[in-house]
Amino acid sequence: MIVDTHCHCWPRWPYARAADAPPIDVHRHGSAERLRETMTAAGISHALIVAAGIGDPPIDDNAYALEAARRHPGSFSVVADVDSKWSATHHDGRMADRIRALPDAPALAGVSHYLADETDDWMASPEADAAGAALTERRMLLSLHAPPAWHAAVGGWAQRHPEVPVLLHHLGLVRDQRELDGLLALAEVPSIIVKASGFAYIDPSGAPPYPAGVERLRAVVEAFGPDRVAWGSDFPVSPEHGVGIDRALGLVRDAVGARGASASEAIMGATAHRLLSRRHA
Repeated sequence: MIVDTHCHCWPRWPYARAADAPPIDVHRHGSAERLRETMTAAGISHALIVAAGIGDPPIDDNAYALEAARRHPGSFSVVADVDSKWSATHHDGRMADRIRALPDAPALAGVSHYLADETDDWMASPEADAAGAALTERRMLLSLHAPPAWHAAVGGWAQRHPEVPVLLHHLGLVRDQRELDGLLALAEVPSIIVKASGFAYIDPSGAPPYPAGVERLRAVVEAFGPDRVAWGSDFPVSPEHGVGIDRALGLVRDAVGARGASASEAIMGATAHRLLSRRHA
């Protein structure tokens, strides 16, 4: 079983493209239909859609992703975008209320939240703890974009809310040894899981095969163990960086192959399956 813990879909492509980029169908390029077709071709059983309400004007991606999951039962789970850094409601004190107001949809596994590059100590705030209480009440996970400046605070928050699994995006977005050391320290917090995704964001080479990113993944697997690492494609954004789903699968399989079949199976799907099953257990 292969489970993708980090992909996106939008009803229209939300990113600006270079003037010399090839033309795209803006309504299909990031669509749920294209995502599902690509999953099927790659042998992916299930995917966690990380909703992101970006675009100009902003897209109601929560509604779009949940509707995709309703149309394709069994194919998708969703983490709903709540109060991310691009939102007008970012850290306005009412995140817990919005978590409690999310629909009780079968595919809704939790919340996605994107933090800014630099910390403002929000993770230690009463609002963040109220959000943790709301996630605990609803048995939801937190899919978290947390750059390295936030890692220590994320660890403290996770220790205060141990019933909330925290999935850190893109190998914690670490780009050097100091940042990697900070991420590896979070291995002491059992509820923190790291997504093996987003190599383009962390490797200074900026191009496949991302040798530095692969070495960081190996260090993460060594520290956290394969049961706390989960593969993600970052589709449909990753092909913009030259990494289609097959290549994203190959990068991670090659990186962890020496650890044996059980480790590969955990990272490629078993870890994610366990996390996505817990809400309805």
